[in-house]
Amino acid sequence: MKNIIEIENLVKIYRSPFLRKKVMGLNGLDLNIQAGEVFGLLGPNGAGKTTTIKLIVGLLKPTSGKVLIFGESPGLSQKRVIGYLPENPHFYTYLTGLELLSLYARLFGIWNKGRIYEVAKWTKINYALHQRISTYSRGMVQRIGIAQALLNDPQLLILDEPLSGLDPQGRKGIKDILLKLKEEGKTILFSSHILPDVEMICNRIGIIYRGKLLNTGVLSEIADMEIRGFEVQCRNIPNDIKSEYPERIQRGEDIYIYLHKEDELNDFLKRIIHANGKIMGVVPRKKTLEEYFIEQVEGR
Repeated sequence: MKNIIEIENLVKIYRSPFLRKKVMGLNGLDLNIQAGEVFGLLGPNGAGKTTTIKLIVGLLKPTSGKVLIFGESPGLSQKRVIGYLPENPHFYTYLTGLELLSLYARLFGIWNKGRIYEVAKWTKINYALHQRISTYSRGMVQRIGIAQALLNDPQLLILDEPLSGLDPQGRKGIKDILLKLKEEGKTILFSSHILPDVEMICNRIGIIYRGKLLNTGVLSEIADMEIRGFEVQCRNIPNDIKSEYPERIQRGEDIYIYLHKEDELNDFLKRIIHANGKIMGVVPRKKTLEEYFIEQVEGR
């Protein structure tokens, strides 16, 4: 599959004019992102996610290394096929949503207002197009930010922390938009430190920490990497059997018992069946993305 983004040995060093010292933003980053995939760049605050994105879109120049977008260095030709939303977007708050999107549309040479209404409806901000941006909530600002990033029907969409700082309803709205874009086969790169959201949206992830890419992988393979135990939902369990399993929760009639090993599970199920108990369900508990992330960065 064709690579949309190719990054090779990318280094970015910031120089502080006051402290007269160098700060390593990125340290030899290598990364390829393929056409049609949703790639999540994960890392704690200050890990280098925003630096990476700014180098990709050409807002920063690398100290050394190479960035290629569609086979070329970042420039005006690439910007016409890229949609970009920065981490904390700041728009002209005295403009209405319609005026703001019209301004961005003209920058792309789009004069048909039909495209504006189309992306506004798609991102569910159409009801507020005639309100001033100053009246928008954080979630509304994010949605109109994604709308402006989609105006030129980009081949590559780059979003820096699009879910950060939103309430649950706002996060759900942005996730729904990203999932729809994923269904349409758009290539999306977005950064985040909100791991459950990434787990829902991405095909592949990369973990960045202190300017280095620690690991990349297909999310389904990482999620299926290891079964950590089994949760058994059951009823009518004799007290003598129940007392042998301290990792349990009672919810109404149901008891949820956690078992660590498969042979423990098999033995428990046989005992329950023999005691005429009811087994309502067995759920394997796999390593979560959060556990995987912590393992990767812990002790580094």
